[in-house]
Amino acid sequence: MMAVLGTLGGAFGGVVLGFLLQFLYQKRRDEALLTKKRVAIESELRTNAVLIPQKKDLLLKIRSKLRKGELLRGSSVRFPAYCYLDHIGEVSVSLTSRQRENLVIIYETFRIIDEYMDHLHSEYMEMKQSAIVPNLRESYIGEIGDLVDQCSLAETLISKYLAGKPVIIAWDKLPQVSRRIEDIIPGGKL
Repeated sequence: MMAVLGTLGGAFGGVVLGFLLQFLYQKRRDEALLTKKRVAIESELRTNAVLIPQKKDLLLKIRSKLRKGELLRGSSVRFPAYCYLDHIGEVSVSLTSRQRENLVIIYETFRIIDEYMDHLHSEYMEMKQSAIVPNLRESYIGEIGDLVDQCSLAETLISKYLAGKPVIIAWDKLPQVSRRIEDIIPGGKL
């Protein structure tokens, strides 16, 4: 009887050990995959950080031409967001709320800038022909200035995020037209 119990106990112990090893292996593999996805998002942020000065330069050229009564096309290379869109659902559970907020603001800023620039020429021409908006040129010059400010904000958020120091976002300040860093980050201090 004792021999049978000893054999069953050994077999049961082996099964438990097998399940435990499988669980630990799976957990480690999942963590490695999550880390890989997180690194991919950070790499994409670095790529976008390189594009920001180019976008700002193009926006400033468009604004300068608008001031002279001319209009440049705004389309350019879009900010990549593939890694963010593909992985944020899984990665977000491993991020702090501050990190998630920073990523949301950064990528939403990219989306807004890209859409604005893609449709700038056609929308401007359409609005100019309809003559609905008085001072259309001045309005667009102001909007472009806001986009340049948003690029600067995204630049700051990316550098802080990648340095492991995500910024506290004052959400109540984001909808305002003026999106200076001082308005969005409490106290304006980073």
